[in-house]
Amino acid sequence: MFQHFVTTTLACIRLLHASPDAPAVDIYANGSPIIQNFAFGQITQYACARPGMYRITVYIAGATDTPIIDTSLAVSMRMNVTLALAGFLQNIDLLVVQEPPVFLNYANALIRTVALLPDAPIVDVAGNGTVLFSNVTNGMITNYIPLLRGVYTFDLRTTGTTQVLADAPNVMILPGKAYTIFALGLAAGNPPLQLLVAVDANSFKR
Repeated sequence: MFQHFVTTTLACIRLLHASPDAPAVDIYANGSPIIQNFAFGQITQYACARPGMYRITVYIAGATDTPIIDTSLAVSMRMNVTLALAGFLQNIDLLVVQEPPVFLNYANALIRTVALLPDAPIVDVAGNGTVLFSNVTNGMITNYIPLLRGVYTFDLRTTGTTQVLADAPNVMILPGKAYTIFALGLAAGNPPLQLLVAVDANSFKR
């Protein structure tokens, strides 16, 4: 099934719980548990999987009667992907966030944003005060852009303003690595808006 190491040939898959009103869940692949009691805001390490078709089922933690998600996932060789539980529980979905092949060098890093914000306004994402991504809407996956090495505070802002909705301070960005900023949470309610900065599999696979 899914194995917890990274290779250059198998697919690399991680999981993210970004459904703000969904409780903790148990996730299965082809009937075998991958992770249990997986709560909002958590992201797993990558696991490797062989190519093929996988049936992914998601249940409320501790229950195995009626899945809240029951879908098929086609896994191909060298695929890098984050499977994100997205949207409100009533219409919860498994969003497949692909990592396209990129060229990494040691002059800078690459970074992108994935917005999983079911009730948020259009937003911008800034790094150390400079807008990196503008007019970002729910479900958007931006392209990677280069970013110099350094310690960054990333801000989520109402688009076109300096109003900070959430931030991720003191994030070390290293050259030769790829990163995704996941924007999660609710603009009105709990859990509140938040930014999660994750290192992508492209950073490890050559």
